[in-house]
Amino acid sequence: MKQHIEDALVLAYGVVTEPQKNIASITEKQQLCEGLIIWAGTILLSVISVFSQWEKASMLTLIALYGGAALFFLFRILFLHGTSRMLGGEGSLKGIASGLCFADIPANLATLAESFVFILPAQLVYLISFAVMIWSFALAVMAVRSNYGLSTGRSVAAIILPAVLFIGVIVILFVYVAVSIASVFEGF
Repeated sequence: MKQHIEDALVLAYGVVTEPQKNIASITEKQQLCEGLIIWAGTILLSVISVFSQWEKASMLTLIALYGGAALFFLFRILFLHGTSRMLGGEGSLKGIASGLCFADIPANLATLAESFVFILPAQLVYLISFAVMIWSFALAVMAVRSNYGLSTGRSVAAIILPAVLFIGVIVILFVYVAVSIASVFEGF
C-alpha cells in the first residue's frame, strides 16, 4: 500500500507539472488504485473544509457528504464513459476512472480555496476557484481524449453532454409538474 501512495503522489505531481503526458500515461496504464488514493484524499480535504464551516454538522453529515461525492463521481464516470463511446470513442471504463481521479485534483482542492473567503477578498477567491475549475475541465478533456482517442471537440462534447441531458430532464420534469398543477386548478 505504501508503494501505491508514493506512486499516487508522484503521479499527482506529474499531473501538475506535465499534465498532457501524465494524464495520457495514467489512462493508458489504468492506474485506478493510485487514482482512488488521490481522489479519496483530495475529496476528504474538500469535505472536511465544507464540514468545518457548518456549525451544527455531525459526523453523519461528514459521512453523507463523502458518500454523496463518491456516488456523484461514480455516476459521472459512467455517464462520461457512455457519452464518449456514443461519440465514437474506444476506451475503457477503468482508464477514464483513473484519469478523472487525477483530473479532479484541482476541483476538489478548489473548495479549500473557498475556505479562505474570510481572509482574502471574496472576488479573488471566486476568481481562483473559477480558474481552478477551468483547469480541472481541461484535465478531464485530456483524460477523455487520451482514453477514448477522441478529438478535443468530441472530448468536450462528451463531458458537456451528460450535464446538458441532466438539465434537459430537470426542465422536462419542471414543465410536467407545472402543467400538472395548472390542470388541477383549471377546473376551479
